[in-house]
Amino acid sequence: MRCLNSPSILNSLETKIVDGASADLRHILVVNAGDGRVARAIRAKVGAGATISVVTILPEQSAWVDDFEGRSSNAWDLEWYAARVKKHGPFDFVVLYQLHEFWHGELAQLLRLFDLAKPGALFWSSFLNAQAQRLITRFLPPARLGFPTLVDPFRCTPSLDFGSWMDFVGRAGGAITDLWGMLDQNAQEFCKKQPDKPVQWESRGVKVSIATFADAFLWGATVVGIAFRTRIDAATLPTPALSFSAYSGTLLQALVVPYPDLQTREGVLASARLEIEAWRKAPASEVGTLARLLLDQMGDAAKPKRILLAGSGWGRELVVLKRKYPKWEWVGFDGNPDLVALGKDLVFDAGASAVSGNISAALPFADRAFDGVLSLGYLSSLYEGAARGVAKELRRVSSGGIYHLEDGRGPDQSMQLKSFSLKAVYSDIGCNSTVQPVLVDGSPNGMYMLTVAAPV
Repeated sequence: MRCLNSPSILNSLETKIVDGASADLRHILVVNAGDGRVARAIRAKVGAGATISVVTILPEQSAWVDDFEGRSSNAWDLEWYAARVKKHGPFDFVVLYQLHEFWHGELAQLLRLFDLAKPGALFWSSFLNAQAQRLITRFLPPARLGFPTLVDPFRCTPSLDFGSWMDFVGRAGGAITDLWGMLDQNAQEFCKKQPDKPVQWESRGVKVSIATFADAFLWGATVVGIAFRTRIDAATLPTPALSFSAYSGTLLQALVVPYPDLQTREGVLASARLEIEAWRKAPASEVGTLARLLLDQMGDAAKPKRILLAGSGWGRELVVLKRKYPKWEWVGFDGNPDLVALGKDLVFDAGASAVSGNISAALPFADRAFDGVLSLGYLSSLYEGAARGVAKELRRVSSGGIYHLEDGRGPDQSMQLKSFSLKAVYSDIGCNSTVQPVLVDGSPNGMYMLTVAAPV
């Protein structure tokens, strides 16, 4: 068994889903199981009497859930679903987790999946809410700080929205039992106070009027979770339970940013092409706030250094950093060869260099080849297993300190990322590290820097 990343920590939405599972369940389906933590938590709750079938998005993800007997990599393989039902009986609990990651309008297939479930089976669905995501993005603290990786509309554009999905569930004979949303401040205030009069606010020139909970979710919930039962008389159910969580940097990381293996190649490259096109028209001349924070850790600017930028993408930061410190040798590394190739000429013309390689293998550099390593949000995008390998390699190739600037922290400032502690990762490979807040607004959210001390 190879469970590379099976943390026990669940985010707010995952906890709601697991809470919905009961001991009498016999056949559970988890679609888009990812690293398997939700499916494992459900299995732990319902016990050995239930069968759990899991679907991952890409074939490579099967390694993360190979402790489940039934698994597939095709979310819309109705023949596989039918075979599982024939063997273990109809589904009585179905999780459609982060539906936007595999939804392209497969209404017919979804209705057939409903038919493979027991009458009254509970479905939990979650997805990015199109209207709210577009409206809220500007309010996110990381966006204000110039750190765009939490919400990238080109890499992760939702095609679903709260209103349309609610309408579809009703038309398909589903009865809503639970509504959960990750709300922005305005929508939170409305839901807490439940005012008698509509509340208005404005974003990007759009005036929004909120008079009901449905309005608050439609315009204020970045991520929504909707539980419903199929083929049941809605009149027999009580009013849907309503709950919500405040958005936070850590929760948004877990919910909004797709893992590297969930980002479509086309979406990543399309985003990069747009960035490069804009760059050619108006190149940036100044180092951004976050990159400047990293540079401040490197000491005397007059002393030539060889620096590795981990997670350099197509090379934007490399070009700017090289212009800032032209006497330093700047080298970038990224696990996506297509991204590196897109910006190769810009990086080369600037006098820097970049390479790509498999992040699960050794980095293509000699031991202690660099005076230091900088990483701007790169480890936030990796699974724990990959992060451990990358951290070990960064320690190998650096003779100096390693500096990670990320947008999350955990208990005791352990730099909690997605579902693992970056500080613990370095501790496990024998490295001491410290975490300090660098851009925060009085709350746990914001930017934190993890510094790995230079080897003795």
